[in-house]
Amino acid sequence: MRVLIVDDDVARLKKLKSHLEFKNGVPKDNISLAECTNDALEFLRNTYFDVLIVDVILPKRGDGLKSSENSLELLRKISKGVLYKKPRSIVGITANLEDISKYRDEFSMLCATVIKAKNGDSSWQNSISDFVEYNVVS
Repeated sequence: MRVLIVDDDVARLKKLKSHLEFKNGVPKDNISLAECTNDALEFLRNTYFDVLIVDVILPKRGDGLKSSENSLELLRKISKGVLYKKPRSIVGITANLEDISKYRDEFSMLCATVIKAKNGDSSWQNSISDFVEYNVVS
């Protein structure tokens, strides 16, 4: 099981990685981390991932502006492109579901689900664990 987590919130990124290691038993070397869409695409050019977890609002580059459009562009490139290894499953995460209201339909078409990952609430981690576990047993 290989997992790629794309999130510019470094604290949430590390928390989710630790959670998947301890709750799901995913080896730490099988979890890759990216903080922007360009880094994620570089990983996907070279490595197959079973699960992609992607924040809904991301910068294109580490120092760039954050936007839902950047995340959608990443998902479109994965879906339609031949340069990238397509993950088996994709889950979107966001601290605020209203952030994606403009793009909700397209996110729904490109992701298995979008989970509200609010800071200070850890229940979303269990939802991701269940998602990963489903992929492990399938």
